Amino acid sequence: MHFKVISLNMRGINHPIKKKKIIQFLHREHADIIFLQESHLPTHEAQKLIHDWNGPGCFSPANHKKHGVMILFCKSLPVTISSHECDDQGRWILCNTTI
Repeated sequence: MHFKVISLNMRGINHPIKKKKIIQFLHREHADIIFLQESHLPTHEAQKLIHDWNGPGCFSPANHKKHGVMILFCKSLPVTISSHECDDQGRWILCNTTI
């Protein structure tokens, strides 16, 4: 099985237009797994982005508009997220998955 993986440093995606454009870009690229760094998103905005993405994901939220990491999965990928761990500064995330 092959996966298309994308990793991006976002330099902040808290602006609605930038968030919409990045989601459109990721859908056009047909990525299976996406790693986003420096999202700068607090918990509620990260949850909203995963909802807008329309697929499973996990995140470590930003701390004071710094840091923030996310892992997004394509909704057609048969992934089960059994657990995840993250730090309280939004620098790293460990996502235990089954594909």
